[in-house]
Amino acid sequence: MLSVANVITNLGVPNLDTPFLEKTLEGIRSHLHESVESSQCELALVVFSRNCTNSSRYLDVLQVIVDCHNDYGLVILPIFYGVDPCDVRSQTGDFGKALEEIVEKRFAGRMVPDLLFRWGSILTQATRLPGWDFTNCR
Repeated sequence: MLSVANVITNLGVPNLDTPFLEKTLEGIRSHLHESVESSQCELALVVFSRNCTNSSRYLDVLQVIVDCHNDYGLVILPIFYGVDPCDVRSQTGDFGKALEEIVEKRFAGRMVPDLLFRWGSILTQATRLPGWDFTNCR
């Protein structure tokens, strides 16, 4: 089975591949800002799935993408795959529970309210944009 990243690459759309994501967060921020400023990147497809909250890295990169949207007009197209957009937007249901669990496990009580607020804000902002809902697709 092909991953979403493979399908997008096969369509000829550049994506955040593994070497890119191995950069530091500041390196990602710099690269993305430069790409958007030079018009090499005008669209960000952001896939929200059941396990996207398993990675604080995903949420940090989402913050950079949302910043580029706010600062430079980067178009964000959210894609919801196997997760209810309302749960992502409001951090409720299984998605909200998973987000709280990763924050608690990863940061053991330190900055939990701050992180939940910050990540919750970017999730809300990104999911309010028009996108595709593949919640019930098989």
